[in-house]
Amino acid sequence: MGQPNGTAPEVEPAAAQAGYAAVIGDVVGSREAGEDLFDRLDDALARTGERVPGLQPLQVTIGDEFQGVYQSLGSALNATLLVRLLLHDVVDVRFGVGWGAFTRWSAERTPYEQDGPAWWAAREALESVEHHESAAGTPHGWRTEVRFGAARSEAPAGAGAACAPVVAVDDALQALLLCRDHILARLDARDVGLVRALLEGATATMAAQQVGISQQAASRRLRSNGGYALLRTWRLLEESA
Repeated sequence: MGQPNGTAPEVEPAAAQAGYAAVIGDVVGSREAGEDLFDRLDDALARTGERVPGLQPLQVTIGDEFQGVYQSLGSALNATLLVRLLLHDVVDVRFGVGWGAFTRWSAERTPYEQDGPAWWAAREALESVEHHESAAGTPHGWRTEVRFGAARSEAPAGAGAACAPVVAVDDALQALLLCRDHILARLDARDVGLVRALLEGATATMAAQQVGISQQAASRRLRSNGGYALLRTWRLLEESA
C-alpha cells in the first residue's frame, strides 16, 4: 500500500469522513501447512464474505496475507473470528484491525494501491501481534489486535475531566479480543464445529448432528468451554454494526 509517485487519488470514499475498519490477516506457519492451504484459505474467505459482507471482501494479496475493509468495527471483528473458526483444522491466523480514513489510488485494484490511517493502524496492530507472540507473559492465543488511526475523541470543551471515558475505546476492545482469543485457543475441533455451525445459521439440533453428539452434550460443551460466550460476543458486535 502506498501512493504512486505523481498520481492523484481516483476515489476518495466516505471513509475519509467517517472511517472504516481495515483488516490485514496473516497465516501463521504457512510453510508447515498442507498443499491445499490456499484453496482452503480462499474457501474460508469466501464463506466469511457471505456471512459478514464487507465494503471490500477479504481476499489474498501477497503470499499468505489477505486484506479487506468493513463499514464497522463490529463486522470486522466478527469476520476475523469466523476466518479463524473456518481454518481451525488447517492453520491459525493473526489479525491487525485498523480504524480510520483511507484513500484509493486505483478504484479497479482493491485492496492494492490504497493508503491512509486505517491501513497504517492495521499494519501496526498486526506487527504488534507478531511481537507479542514471542514476548514473555503474553496471554495464551493472542491473535487479534485493533488500533485507531485517528486521535481519540476528547471530552466536550468545558465539560471537565469527569466526562472523559474511564477506559479508552481501543483498550476496551483489546480486552475483549484477548479474552475471545484465549477462549478460541482452548477449543477442540468438536467445540469449534459447534460454534461455527451455529454462527453459519444451523439450529442447535443440526449443529450437534454435524459434530456427532447429542444436543444435550453440545449444550454442556458450549456452557463449559466458553462457546456460548463467543456466540454472545458475536451477536453484540453484530448488533453494533
